[in-house]
Amino acid sequence: MDKLLRISDLARMVGSQPQTIRRWEREGRIPPVRSEVVTNHRVWTAEEVQLIEQMLEVTIADKRGQS
Repeated sequence: MDKLLRISDLARMVGSQPQTIRRWEREGRIPPVRSEVVTNHRVWTAEEVQLIEQMLEVTIADKRGQS
């Protein structure tokens, strides 16, 4: 089974803020999260982290193109 990351770990790993990750989740831009049964925390797999990293790259490129 893949290691699951909490939102704070994910945000730190991809260089973003937890609020950004939560907003993208609400907007349907990233896959729905899994909650750990006992702690009820949002968690993501390594595969989902790669998707979020790609989205951040596109977002940054778009912002640079608008300048």
